[in-house]
Amino acid sequence: MIDGIKVLRYKPDFRVSNTPVILNWDKIVSEMIDKEKPDVMNGHIPVPYIADVACRVAKRKGVKFILTYHNDLDKEDIFFNFLSKMYYLFMGERTLNLADTIIATSQYYAEKSPYLKKHLSKIEIVPPGVDTSRFNLKVNRKWLKKKYGLEKNKIVLFVGQMDKTTSTKA
Repeated sequence: MIDGIKVLRYKPDFRVSNTPVILNWDKIVSEMIDKEKPDVMNGHIPVPYIADVACRVAKRKGVKFILTYHNDLDKEDIFFNFLSKMYYLFMGERTLNLADTIIATSQYYAEKSPYLKKHLSKIEIVPPGVDTSRFNLKVNRKWLKKKYGLEKNKIVLFVGQMDKTTSTKA
Protein backbone atom coordinates (compact mmCIF):
# COMPACT_ATOMS: atom_id res chain seq x y z
CA MET A 1 0.00 0.00 0.00
CA ILE A 2 1.19 3.50 -0.85
CA ASP A 3 -0.85 6.34 0.66
CA GLY A 4 -3.77 3.92 1.07
CA ILE A 5 -3.59 2.76 -2.56
CA LYS A 6 -3.06 -0.91 -3.35
CA VAL A 7 0.00 -1.29 -5.61
CA LEU A 8 0.69 -4.49 -7.52
CA ARG A 9 4.14 -4.99 -9.04
CA TYR A 10 5.06 -7.54 -11.68
CA LYS A 11 8.56 -8.48 -12.76
CA PRO A 12 9.02 -8.49 -16.54
CA ASP A 13 10.02 -11.72 -18.27
CA PHE A 14 12.45 -9.71 -20.41
CA ARG A 15 13.00 -6.24 -21.86
CA VAL A 16 13.25 -4.89 -25.39
CA SER A 17 15.14 -1.59 -25.16
CA ASN A 18 13.45 -0.06 -22.06
CA THR A 19 10.15 -1.87 -22.65
CA PRO A 20 9.24 -4.48 -20.03
CA VAL A 21 7.52 -7.55 -21.51
CA ILE A 22 5.37 -9.85 -19.40
CA LEU A 23 4.36 -12.78 -21.57
CA ASN A 24 1.03 -13.48 -19.84
CA TRP A 25 0.17 -9.78 -19.29
CA ASP A 26 -3.25 -10.14 -20.94
CA LYS A 27 -4.18 -12.92 -18.50
CA ILE A 28 -2.86 -10.93 -15.51
CA VAL A 29 -4.82 -7.81 -16.53
CA SER A 30 -7.96 -9.85 -17.18
CA GLU A 31 -7.78 -11.46 -13.73
CA MET A 32 -7.04 -8.06 -12.16
CA ILE A 33 -10.17 -6.59 -13.76
CA ASP A 34 -12.28 -9.56 -12.64
CA LYS A 35 -11.02 -9.25 -9.05
CA GLU A 36 -10.86 -5.45 -8.59
CA LYS A 37 -13.85 -4.49 -10.81
CA PRO A 38 -12.45 -1.04 -11.80
CA ASP A 39 -14.65 1.63 -13.37
CA VAL A 40 -11.73 2.92 -15.41
CA MET A 41 -8.15 1.93 -16.24
CA ASN A 42 -5.30 4.30 -17.01
CA GLY A 43 -2.27 3.30 -19.06
CA HIS A 44 0.80 5.32 -19.96
CA ILE A 45 2.71 5.54 -23.22
CA PRO A 46 5.46 5.87 -24.71
CA VAL A 47 6.67 2.54 -23.31
CA PRO A 48 4.91 0.14 -25.67
CA TYR A 49 3.13 -3.13 -24.94
CA ILE A 50 2.05 -2.85 -21.27
CA ALA A 51 -0.55 -0.10 -21.85
CA ASP A 52 -1.48 -1.50 -25.27
CA VAL A 53 -2.37 -4.93 -23.91
CA ALA A 54 -4.14 -3.41 -20.90
CA CYS A 55 -6.23 -1.25 -23.25
CA ARG A 56 -7.35 -4.23 -25.32
CA VAL A 57 -8.25 -6.29 -22.25
CA ALA A 58 -10.12 -3.35 -20.68
CA LYS A 59 -12.16 -2.79 -23.84
CA ARG A 60 -12.93 -6.52 -24.09
CA LYS A 61 -14.16 -6.46 -20.46
CA GLY A 62 -16.20 -3.27 -20.93
CA VAL A 63 -13.95 -1.06 -18.76
CA LYS A 64 -13.27 2.52 -19.83
CA PHE A 65 -9.64 3.11 -20.74
CA ILE A 66 -7.78 6.40 -20.38
CA LEU A 67 -4.42 6.66 -22.08
CA THR A 68 -1.86 9.12 -20.72
CA TYR A 69 0.32 9.96 -23.70
CA HIS A 70 3.62 11.46 -22.59
CA ASN A 71 5.36 11.66 -25.96
CA ASP A 72 5.75 10.05 -29.35
CA LEU A 73 7.91 6.96 -29.47
CA ASP A 74 10.68 8.22 -31.75
CA LYS A 75 14.29 7.12 -31.63
CA GLU A 76 17.48 8.38 -33.28
CA ASP A 77 18.93 4.90 -33.65
CA ILE A 78 17.90 3.49 -37.06
CA PHE A 79 16.95 0.06 -35.71
CA PHE A 80 14.91 1.37 -32.78
CA ASN A 81 13.30 4.04 -34.97
CA PHE A 82 12.19 1.24 -37.32
CA LEU A 83 10.76 -0.63 -34.32
CA SER A 84 8.95 2.55 -33.25
CA LYS A 85 7.33 2.90 -36.67
CA MET A 86 6.31 -0.77 -36.57
CA TYR A 87 4.88 -0.26 -33.10
CA TYR A 88 2.54 2.50 -34.31
CA LEU A 89 1.62 0.53 -37.41
CA PHE A 90 0.78 -2.71 -35.61
CA MET A 91 -0.13 -1.68 -32.06
CA GLY A 92 0.04 2.00 -31.11
CA GLU A 93 -2.51 3.39 -33.56
CA ARG A 94 -5.03 0.76 -32.49
CA THR A 95 -4.49 1.69 -28.83
CA LEU A 96 -5.10 5.36 -29.65
CA ASN A 97 -8.29 4.37 -31.48
CA LEU A 98 -9.55 2.14 -28.64
CA ALA A 99 -8.82 4.56 -25.78
CA ASP A 100 -11.92 6.36 -24.51
CA THR A 101 -9.90 9.43 -23.57
CA ILE A 102 -6.30 10.44 -24.28
CA ILE A 103 -4.48 12.73 -21.88
CA ALA A 104 -1.80 14.93 -23.44
CA THR A 105 0.44 17.49 -21.74
CA SER A 106 -0.37 20.45 -24.04
CA GLN A 107 -2.68 21.47 -26.85
CA TYR A 108 0.38 22.41 -28.91
CA TYR A 109 1.83 18.91 -28.55
CA ALA A 110 -1.50 17.25 -29.31
CA GLU A 111 -1.82 19.24 -32.54
CA LYS A 112 1.82 18.71 -33.63
CA SER A 113 2.17 15.01 -32.88
CA PRO A 114 1.61 12.99 -36.08
CA TYR A 115 -0.10 10.35 -33.94
CA LEU A 116 -2.23 12.49 -31.61
CA LYS A 117 -3.55 15.03 -34.10
CA LYS A 118 -5.85 12.37 -35.58
CA HIS A 119 -7.54 11.99 -32.18
CA LEU A 120 -8.06 15.60 -31.06
CA SER A 121 -11.76 15.04 -30.38
CA LYS A 122 -11.00 12.75 -27.44
CA ILE A 123 -7.92 14.47 -26.05
CA GLU A 124 -7.94 16.19 -22.66
CA ILE A 125 -5.03 18.44 -21.73
CA VAL A 126 -3.45 17.88 -18.31
CA PRO A 127 -0.16 19.75 -17.93
CA PRO A 128 2.44 18.04 -15.75
CA GLY A 129 2.74 19.56 -12.31
CA VAL A 130 3.81 19.17 -8.72
CA ASP A 131 1.61 19.14 -5.65
CA THR A 132 3.32 21.97 -3.78
CA SER A 133 1.40 21.14 -0.60
CA ARG A 134 3.40 17.86 -0.42
CA PHE A 135 6.86 19.28 -1.17
CA ASN A 136 8.86 21.89 0.75
CA LEU A 137 9.60 24.79 -1.59
CA LYS A 138 11.49 26.71 1.10
CA VAL A 139 14.28 24.13 1.49
CA ASN A 140 17.77 25.58 2.03
CA ARG A 141 19.70 24.77 -1.16
CA LYS A 142 23.06 26.08 0.13
CA TRP A 143 23.98 22.69 1.62
CA LEU A 144 23.61 21.02 -1.80
CA LYS A 145 25.81 23.62 -3.52
CA LYS A 146 28.41 23.30 -0.77
CA LYS A 147 28.33 19.48 -0.84
CA TYR A 148 29.17 19.42 -4.55
CA GLY A 149 31.39 22.52 -4.67
CA LEU A 150 28.87 24.47 -6.74
CA GLU A 151 28.60 27.66 -4.66
CA LYS A 152 29.14 29.86 -7.76
CA ASN A 153 27.01 27.77 -10.14
CA LYS A 154 23.36 27.36 -10.88
CA ILE A 155 21.88 23.90 -10.40
CA VAL A 156 19.56 22.23 -12.89
CA LEU A 157 17.73 19.22 -11.52
CA PHE A 158 16.73 16.51 -13.99
CA VAL A 159 14.20 13.97 -12.80
CA GLY A 160 13.74 11.11 -15.21
CA GLN A 161 15.53 8.24 -16.84
CA MET A 162 18.75 8.62 -18.76
CA ASP A 163 20.35 5.63 -20.41
CA LYS A 164 21.47 4.57 -23.86
CA THR A 165 17.90 4.25 -25.13
CA THR A 166 16.71 7.67 -23.96
CA SER A 167 19.72 9.95 -24.22
CA THR A 168 20.31 12.13 -27.25
CA LYS A 169 23.54 13.00 -28.96
CA ALA A 170 25.16 16.20 -27.69
